[in-house]
Amino acid sequence: MASRERTYGGSTLSARRAQRRADLAEATLDLVGEGGSPAVTVRSVCRKAGLTDRYFYESFANRDELLTAVFNDVSHEVFGAMADVVSQVKGTRQEKARAAMMAMVAFGDSDPRKMRLLLREPFTDSALIAAGLAEASGLTRLLAHNFPRGENGTQRAMNAISVGGALATLLATWQMGLLRVSVEELVEHCVSLVAPE
Repeated sequence: MASRERTYGGSTLSARRAQRRADLAEATLDLVGEGGSPAVTVRSVCRKAGLTDRYFYESFANRDELLTAVFNDVSHEVFGAMADVVSQVKGTRQEKARAAMMAMVAFGDSDPRKMRLLLREPFTDSALIAAGLAEASGLTRLLAHNFPRGENGTQRAMNAISVGGALATLLATWQMGLLRVSVEELVEHCVSLVAPE
């Protein structure tokens, strides 16, 4: 007979731990939105989340592990949303690319903290450099699968990596306010990179 997890205050220990982890992740995003990844420390995250460091170390070994975990969660969320949108579009490559880029821009508009973490912070935070390269493979896979270009697997992989890097830099520049173009102009330029006619 399987033992049931004990409850306290109406919730199980695992549910309370999951909630504390979610609170720490949300606090991390708030701090990134306010001051970038340098604002994220164990102390600042705990203060923002209203938790003691005991609860921090229940979920994460250190600040870098927390930041990387939140980054990975965000990247899976946005690339998953883009893949879902592309799979639903029954049109041309350009229409699929437009839908994917609109989904990414909409994601950034809905939560600028997440887009800042995804696009800007890997350029400056040593903990995120490797994570940024690893998670770029999510975008690379999406491009290679849905918008293949090249005569063989090697060429298709190199094209996907090149276009993914260009998109990330372009979107980061726009997100920082250094590129003053409309959403429509941005999306159409991204489409021309992803699925040139």
